[in-house]
Amino acid sequence: MINYFRQLLDFGKSRLAGNVILVFVTATLEGVGLLLLIPLLGLVGITGAQQTPAWLKSTATIIQQTGITPGLPLALFAFCTLVCLQAWLVRKRDLNTNLLKLEFVDSLRKELFLSLSRSQWTFLTGIHSSNTTNVLTSDIQRVGLGTHFLMRLLTIMVMMLAYLYVALRLSPTLTLVALGAGLTLWLLLRSENHKAAQSGQQLSNSNRNVHKHLLEHLGSMRLIKAHGHSQAQINTFNHFIDNQKETQVQFQRSYSQVQMLYKMLGALSLAALTYLSIEILALPTAELLVLIVLFSRLLPMLSQLQGGYQHLLHMLPAFDAWQQLINDCRQNRECIEEGTSPVRLTNEITLNHIRFNYPRSKFVLDIEHLPIRAKRITAITGESGSGKSTLVDLLLGLHLPQQGVIRIDDTSLDASNLDNWRKHIAYVPQDTLLFDASIADNLAWGNPKCSEDDIWQVLELVAMKDRVTNLPDQLHTRMGEKGAMFSGGERQRLSLARALLRKPDLLILDEATSSLDSDNEQIILDTLHRLKGSLTTILITHRSESLKLADSVVVLENGRMIHHKQNMQAPRKYSRQ
Repeated sequence: MINYFRQLLDFGKSRLAGNVILVFVTATLEGVGLLLLIPLLGLVGITGAQQTPAWLKSTATIIQQTGITPGLPLALFAFCTLVCLQAWLVRKRDLNTNLLKLEFVDSLRKELFLSLSRSQWTFLTGIHSSNTTNVLTSDIQRVGLGTHFLMRLLTIMVMMLAYLYVALRLSPTLTLVALGAGLTLWLLLRSENHKAAQSGQQLSNSNRNVHKHLLEHLGSMRLIKAHGHSQAQINTFNHFIDNQKETQVQFQRSYSQVQMLYKMLGALSLAALTYLSIEILALPTAELLVLIVLFSRLLPMLSQLQGGYQHLLHMLPAFDAWQQLINDCRQNRECIEEGTSPVRLTNEITLNHIRFNYPRSKFVLDIEHLPIRAKRITAITGESGSGKSTLVDLLLGLHLPQQGVIRIDDTSLDASNLDNWRKHIAYVPQDTLLFDASIADNLAWGNPKCSEDDIWQVLELVAMKDRVTNLPDQLHTRMGEKGAMFSGGERQRLSLARALLRKPDLLILDEATSSLDSDNEQIILDTLHRLKGSLTTILITHRSESLKLADSVVVLENGRMIHHKQNMQAPRKYSRQ
């Protein structure tokens, strides 16, 4: 709770202060309006006008001195003016509260997204995407709802203070009795607060399970259908949804029970207070009517106060999930420094005495010395688990070795220049990443400054120009989800085109042709052949055609380089035979 309040205060102290001022002003006007009821009732002949507060008598005297005769029209006008002013301020307060809630939620979402984006790759690969998705969507949305109820609690508490002040001015005895009844009821229902907190934690777990199952199902739907496994997936999903519903129903049951008890006991309390004021205290009629109005508003506020507090406790596990994730991100943040000089490759990448291993893993990548010549094609091959992907991650700057150094020409890669190095790399993974946007938007994603002429040139280079030209909207054709309107080979060639648009110093293809047919593989290899001598290329591959294209071949086994064959001559002409 304290951490939540601290986060909210750090976000919007000035807006919170403005909201508090509006709450106090509206509450004051509400109290003044209730006090005005007494002289109004006296003016229409209801007893109790003699109890008119001194400040109202002074105000009436000042008005008389101006030549205006106080009476029922003037009192009604003053009452209506106060009500209208209060209504306008309440609207302003509610708009300010809603804006505060929305901006606070947005700030949490943006801060978490920023922290995730700047986290180390090792950390990101160790957290489940369903957890981050759940926190960024469901949990933060619940924090927004809790913030809404917090603002309502603030408003209710201030309004209650205003009502209590008026009630104390009219009858201290009745007011103390009402307070005692309200506090007794609050203490009796404290156990429901613990249930609300437990329910909030259960809802967080249920939401996380739903997100996890949904993402896994959508990611493997083809396999699920091929195996006829749909019904089992449906049953599992329905089970998680039912748990989620049951958790929400339990909280609603507890919440509605508390509200019911408050209303029932509130009605009994109001009846008892009315009887006490008439039969024992013999209050004047005007004061009695005002007190009835006060208590009829005050007692329901106690139920709203309890309900809002329950919602706040129900939200806190969602905020805890956000805080835990963002703290983990900050502890695993990349130490990237901005403003360092560019890192450009012109001669050679050199790996010397490299040693790297993942946390909680026995695998160790251990490379004594590996030179990668610029403007050449280097193939890296080996069995699965030999360290190819780990080596690529090091070259991409996703990891830094625990021992040894990676040099780009004469510059050693470290935390201060990783970001600059990445700006001059293009990476094509085995699984294509295409968006439901236009072809132009997809290709320009890695280089927003490229022109349409640049796009057409790379499309021609990867043998996709004719295919795109024949589309109705050409470059402005939407590709569908994950590039659904193109075949697998075409998607891979478009990914290569996007990489080439970056005009990189280093192009890395990570098993980019492993799932392609021979024709599409040949098109990509022909493209790389035409780029020989102008671009440094690394191929992670086990296919013979790709190995034939390479100027040098690196073979890995169990994290060690067991073979490195390098052609030191000028790039040779590639033959398909």
